Amino acid sequence: MTNSMKNLPILAGLSFGVAILVIIAAIWTDAFCLSSGTGACRVWRSVQWESIVAGALGLMGGLFVIYGTQRQIQAQREDMVSARMQDVMGLYERIKENIADIQTFIEARTDEQKNDLEVDLKDVKSHWNNLRSSLDHETLHHRVQSDPSYPPKLKRACTEARNSLINISQILMSEEASVWRTTTRIAYILNELSPNLIDAFKTEIDSYRKQLTRT
Repeated sequence: MTNSMKNLPILAGLSFGVAILVIIAAIWTDAFCLSSGTGACRVWRSVQWESIVAGALGLMGGLFVIYGTQRQIQAQREDMVSARMQDVMGLYERIKENIADIQTFIEARTDEQKNDLEVDLKDVKSHWNNLRSSLDHETLHHRVQSDPSYPPKLKRACTEARNSLINISQILMSEEASVWRTTTRIAYILNELSPNLIDAFKTEIDSYRKQLTRT
């Protein structure tokens, strides 16, 4: 919304204030001029101050109508932007949830290692499989990539963020790697690569949202 639109309620309020002041001043002047025959009072009695007040009140009402219309248009535009961003925001939120799940997985394995706890490899493997199955998002990713309206930079950032999860998924599929080696490799991706890729993805999402809002 432009600054002029944001200022409409202020202008409407000023119009209302001016109308009230004119009414008060007019009533007082009318009362004063009833018993006065000065030239100023004769001029005043020829002024149609009621029309001035009516005009100010009409201006106030018009400004409120314009403001309400602009607010409605803005709300419709925001709904359009949200609908337009649904796929890419859905993918972004899922990747963020995956990162949180992976972080929990890493912390559990690290805690086991630090405290020299006995590790149930079968349980760990089951956890790996469950985690890996949640990292794909192929269908949602394909919808984003095949949509011609999404900018190339946004699509590229989306793919790079998703690829960091695919790399983790591939590590989780390794049958030969030890628990600790796997944990270390995943932790590297999680701590060194994923944050930058996720931030870049979010930056492109915000840039595209601003572009849609301006159109």
